[in-house]
Amino acid sequence: MAKNHKLAQGLGLGVVTMLLGVALLLIPAVLELEESWGLAWMFNLRGPRPAPPEVVVISIDRESSRQLGLDERPNRWSRSVHAQMVDQLSRLGAEVIVFDVFFRDQREVLSDRQFANALKNAGNVILFARLNQRPVEIPNYNGGLKTVLTDQLIPPVKLIADSALSFAPFPLPKVPARVNQAWLFKSGSGDIPTLPVLALHSYAASVFEQILSKLGESPIARGRYQAESGQAHRADRLSKLVRNVRQRAHNKSLDLAESMLDGSELLHESRRHFHALRTLHYGPDNHYIYFYGPPQSIQTIPYHRVIYAKYPQSSDSGSYEFDFRGKAVFVGNSERYQPDLRDDFHTVFSSGDGFDLSGVEIIATVFANLLEGRSVKPFDRIFSVILVSVWGLAAGLAFYAKPAVVAIFSAVLFAGIYLASAAIFFEWNGHWLPLVVPLLIQLPFALFAALLLRFLLGQRERERIHRTTRYFLPGEVVDYLPEWNQDDLVDAGRVVQGVCLASDAESYASFAENLEPRELKNRLNQYFELLFSPVQNRGGVILDVVGDAMLAFWEFKSNFEETMLHACQAAIEIQSRTSSVGSVPGENATLPTRIGLHCGEMMIGNVGAGNHFEFRAVGDAINTTSRIEGLNKYLGTRVLVSAQV
Repeated sequence: MAKNHKLAQGLGLGVVTMLLGVALLLIPAVLELEESWGLAWMFNLRGPRPAPPEVVVISIDRESSRQLGLDERPNRWSRSVHAQMVDQLSRLGAEVIVFDVFFRDQREVLSDRQFANALKNAGNVILFARLNQRPVEIPNYNGGLKTVLTDQLIPPVKLIADSALSFAPFPLPKVPARVNQAWLFKSGSGDIPTLPVLALHSYAASVFEQILSKLGESPIARGRYQAESGQAHRADRLSKLVRNVRQRAHNKSLDLAESMLDGSELLHESRRHFHALRTLHYGPDNHYIYFYGPPQSIQTIPYHRVIYAKYPQSSDSGSYEFDFRGKAVFVGNSERYQPDLRDDFHTVFSSGDGFDLSGVEIIATVFANLLEGRSVKPFDRIFSVILVSVWGLAAGLAFYAKPAVVAIFSAVLFAGIYLASAAIFFEWNGHWLPLVVPLLIQLPFALFAALLLRFLLGQRERERIHRTTRYFLPGEVVDYLPEWNQDDLVDAGRVVQGVCLASDAESYASFAENLEPRELKNRLNQYFELLFSPVQNRGGVILDVVGDAMLAFWEFKSNFEETMLHACQAAIEIQSRTSSVGSVPGENATLPTRIGLHCGEMMIGNVGAGNHFEFRAVGDAINTTSRIEGLNKYLGTRVLVSAQV
């Protein structure tokens, strides 16, 4: 029964812990904690990982400014320098080039034309466009106007925008918000694809053009600038094509798996690109970034080194200093510490010394994630609810059923197993298990609640035992019991001075002969009630009961005469109660009681041996009191008191 009761209590604690976890998962603030703390723990447990070699960052930094003799502020660089960079990257075989630099205004005409011509000749350059919010008034339900914020795409200056393959924004939250996610398609702006998305489609152009051919679309221009139908090239055409494919994939009017003739016909690299495109178009608008590590975890080359890089005049004349063949190159502000550039973002790998991740490296990271098919994948809400429910039940049952030390050890073990499992899932495929609710809330709550409940129930049990023990031992002895160890119990006792009262019923043997044992027990209880009350009401302590005999004691504490007076009054009241007819309820019979009183020194403590002891009073005073009580029988008296009393 006790075991079942404990199981029920443990199950109840588990249910409370489960409900607590489920309720917390519905609170947005707790989910924000999961993202800000739990996700950081996952990345820290995982540690840095190598980025794919196909992705390279060209860093615009202060060292390059000095080496090239340019202004330290990159926005003042001549665009002819960027034209040299595009030409150099094209010669070095870059597959796609992305500029995280906003070319909004017209500058020197000659340098702008040089840059535009370089973009036309390369045919694979995608530029950054800004996405700003502006207030717009629209009619509301009551006929009035209300102001809402809408996204406005601000492209680069027209000459440069029309010369590039495409342009796209890359909106991100700025410090102090930590960057955990990135937009792939900006849903509030007509599903505009962002820079990494367009870069992926350009990088996987051969596969993407096969998909477009199934839709009856003409391929995008690559390799060199081309006019279409006698009109100027539209740099946003790639963006529109990407949106069209995504919309048809989401509307289930296009099955990307069937849009290819046969996946087996594709080369390994093409199959990889097709899988990346298919995952992208069927996936969500936002993307949890799978960071590879601290700043410059992606291969980063200073701008000036690429500009000055030597390349052979022919394929047989030597090797390239840099080989960008088959690589996606991202150009932008990037150095480990850039207080003036203001293009750094706080991430899970940011350190306390101010090293954050640059915007261009985040773009490159998202592109690398798409190329590899990697992302951080939070478990869906239903799975999380099931997880914290099972976890809460298990924690409540396990911790309540164990002693305190074992429960604490179990909590540490549980936390270690859960954390290790979460790290393995995250390392394996990027699945992110909730950590804050199970480890920081449910686990401590279940452990603390289990320990508190066990303590409170233990206190209640001790109080119950204490009350029960008082029926068998004097109260002061019961109060001392918790403080005594086994040796103390054997040697426990003290020498005291006081008055002793011994009583014995006359004719008890003949009285007991006529009663059944159960009835005799009931009559004895009634009889002792007549004896105990006078003693206890006057401050006496019942020391022993044997058969029909009782031994009581009053300790001398201050006034000896008053103590002896209380003992005498108790004796007289007992004698009066037991001498009257019907003194034992239910019987018209008497149990006359003989009483002896004496005072002196005695030892009160445990008497016995082995594993059996009884609390007794021993000493000459006890023996004398017993002999005085027995003398009543020969003198025909009821109460005898020694000369000392």
